[in-house]
Amino acid sequence: MSRRAAYKYAMSTERSAPGLRLTRLDVRNFRGIDEISLDLCDAQGAALDLVVFAGANGSGKTALLEAVLLLLHRPDKLPRDAAPLREQIRFGADALELRGEFRCPDRDGVVDFHTQLRVAHDTPGRPGSILRASGHEPQEVLPGYGWSKHARLDANVEYFSARREPEALGEVVNPGGARSDVEAHRLRELKRRLISAYYRDLRAQARRGKPVAEVPVNGGARAAQGDGPFARLQRLWERFNGAGQMLDVIPVSNDPGSGDEVVLRDDRPIPEDVTSLEMARRLAPSRPDIPRMVPLDRLSSGQVALFAFAGPLIFQDVPTDVLVIDEPEQHLHVQWQRLLVPALQELSPTTQIIVATHSEAILDSALSYERFILVEDEDPRAHLDDGGEEEEMPAAIPAS
Repeated sequence: MSRRAAYKYAMSTERSAPGLRLTRLDVRNFRGIDEISLDLCDAQGAALDLVVFAGANGSGKTALLEAVLLLLHRPDKLPRDAAPLREQIRFGADALELRGEFRCPDRDGVVDFHTQLRVAHDTPGRPGSILRASGHEPQEVLPGYGWSKHARLDANVEYFSARREPEALGEVVNPGGARSDVEAHRLRELKRRLISAYYRDLRAQARRGKPVAEVPVNGGARAAQGDGPFARLQRLWERFNGAGQMLDVIPVSNDPGSGDEVVLRDDRPIPEDVTSLEMARRLAPSRPDIPRMVPLDRLSSGQVALFAFAGPLIFQDVPTDVLVIDEPEQHLHVQWQRLLVPALQELSPTTQIIVATHSEAILDSALSYERFILVEDEDPRAHLDDGGEEEEMPAAIPAS
């Protein structure tokens, strides 16, 4: 069976690491991976802000991402049909072993800690102890999970698996398995929070002495001028699509109980006599002054994906510590692929972003020392150290 190894180019970065950072990842006998160790720091010892895994199908990219989630004790982020951990032990091995080294800010500077997970065939399915991490619901400790002093077990983590689709658009669910509940509801949550932000802005206008009755109808135009969620999403959208369209909120219909809809509309004012999306649709054939409006969840798959990635970064009460994305290139044009990672970094500069990709455009958006490429063991790059000298490296094998 062919073997795989990882190589990287080690250079240095002057960027600081203000949030929680994974600095080293060791994986042994996990799914298809035999053994692999990755140093996620630059040549100066600074933790990387961006980590990109690339490689052929079956090279172990997704397994590495899911190992990160397990080491952060966030099994809830995995697809709900994920196999029990004992079934993820590499075939022919006695136990799977994961270890992660982390660095996080502290009032006195930074602290380093590690977490680990060891699961054998005889590891109990339920350990019986409860983990109570700040900001999270109490949960059972993963069997075989351990951590060192100063460990942060309340990391704010977001994961986009390779199986993700917006809900209620008529798509057939990927036959590869069920979607994560978290991913299925992201777009709905984004809309809910945008609507909430919209009305908070209206109330803020009233508190500043401007009667609500005098607030312009086109609230999105006003909100896009500030530094709130609308403005940040608007700037993100313009980075990809240019000017000419903007986010707004409009009632679904004139029925008071119909609720509100988030739309992407042409950058022209909505006439004051047009009071709902249903009314705009009905009058648009005879009213050229009505801007075109598209509900957020009726945009193209690539457009929806862009907003879905941005939502968790914008609406968290505390910044996202680690953002993990499997195949971020899905549905995106190659030009958008090239822009995506830098845009997400700009949106949340304190977040460590870890992705797995098949896209050369995504790979090209990373600096050389941020790339970790899984290659055939026969590939000469699998045996090169950081200085270009030949060196035997821990390897991974494809899933059986």
